[in-house]
Amino acid sequence: MAFLATHLPGEIGFYKYSGSIIALCFSILGICNIAGCILVGIAGRYGSLKNLLTGVYAIRVVVIGLYLLAPKTLFTFIVFSISTGLTFGATVPPTGDITARLVHPKYLSTLFGLIFVTHQIGSFFGAWLGGVVMDHTGSFFSMWIIDACLSVLAAGISFKIRDNASTQSAYIH
Repeated sequence: MAFLATHLPGEIGFYKYSGSIIALCFSILGICNIAGCILVGIAGRYGSLKNLLTGVYAIRVVVIGLYLLAPKTLFTFIVFSISTGLTFGATVPPTGDITARLVHPKYLSTLFGLIFVTHQIGSFFGAWLGGVVMDHTGSFFSMWIIDACLSVLAAGISFKIRDNASTQSAYIH
């Protein structure tokens, strides 16, 4: 997602849209990010956390695929900003809840801190690699494919989490 946050302005600008359009799309993405986090947090109370997390990652794959196939019009960028925004931070509530169920509360801060650090490392490489790919190919297409593949991987890992509703515990098998 750091790739998106870092390079979406360049992507929109690449298609000759103004700074105002870039700002509009980023604002939409931010507002939808807030809405997505809240909605997924609420949905986590009523359903399987692993299915919710898997679904968020699967939606990302579909959104990226549709984006790659769509003409790069203002409508496309707005719909992409909405749909990507809704999934942008939406993985945090179920990830936090699953993590809390995986470990004793005494270790929760440490484990969630490790999860955060690894995500920051991934964010660095996503943002950096996006620039490298653009410099070498003149396009972000390869990065979108990598992003979609990583989302498939994340969906698969999330799907492997065993969620036992009767004991309110979760663990990976």
